[in-house]
Amino acid sequence: MEKLNDEENNNSIDNIEKKEYEYVYDFEWNKELENEAKKIIEENLENIETDEFLEKQNKNWEKFYKFNKTNFFKDRHYIIDEFSELKEDKREKITLLDIGCGVGNSFYPLIKNLPNLYVNAFDFSKRAINMAKTHKLYNENRINIIPLDLVNDIIPFNNNDYGILMFVLSAIKPEFHEKVIQKISEKININGILYFRDYARYDMAQLRFAKRKKNKVGNNLYMRKDKTLSYFFDKEEIENLFKKFNFEVKDSKLICRVIENRKDNKKMHRLWLQIKFIKI
Repeated sequence: MEKLNDEENNNSIDNIEKKEYEYVYDFEWNKELENEAKKIIEENLENIETDEFLEKQNKNWEKFYKFNKTNFFKDRHYIIDEFSELKEDKREKITLLDIGCGVGNSFYPLIKNLPNLYVNAFDFSKRAINMAKTHKLYNENRINIIPLDLVNDIIPFNNNDYGILMFVLSAIKPEFHEKVIQKISEKININGILYFRDYARYDMAQLRFAKRKKNKVGNNLYMRKDKTLSYFFDKEEIENLFKKFNFEVKDSKLICRVIENRKDNKKMHRLWLQIKFIKI
């Protein structure tokens, strides 16, 4: 399992690997837990000065991949089951837009199992793209992958049947969220499905940031030690954002999971959102 140190790691929920002395189970979020979390967050009111670092997000991600290479994020093998529409689609050719693909942890497990899948993918980091192209499953006839700034560049890939946006929007300043979602909407076909996964409000990572009182950039927005960003979404907030740009909710879950380390008697309460949007 990852070292859950938000100052040193990017704290991805997808990194969690169960050890023999750990126990992973679901829990039910309730008003009492929410009130406790709110109290912690409300005690952290002061924002840190970050303008210099916010201007250098590209460099920050390049440094991240230089240090972590392909070892940080785990392959997301669960996608093919959680987002079952992909394997149920028996058309001769289906296209997937992987938005913020990193080194390919989402699309490579799908490429391996779905012979009718063709991928259009991009990431902020040129270093990540170059690493993705070294994968043993890389095939330029099935995978079109480029470096691209989602906020400022035009997405060149049109007519995608599916899209994946996983732990990407949280790394972008909230003032750009609508712009980004509009861009994505323009590239997904009518009746196409976008798979969204990202950090939920009151996740353990947010509470750790708040307790330190030295990471807050704005409301529910924090900066890690590596100078990358992490925003924590409210379920209704993100659903309404996508509805503005011709998406409707097909399925929406707040996933609540405890990772209990029985060796040192510690529990970590992780919260994330998993939503399927359909383009209308």
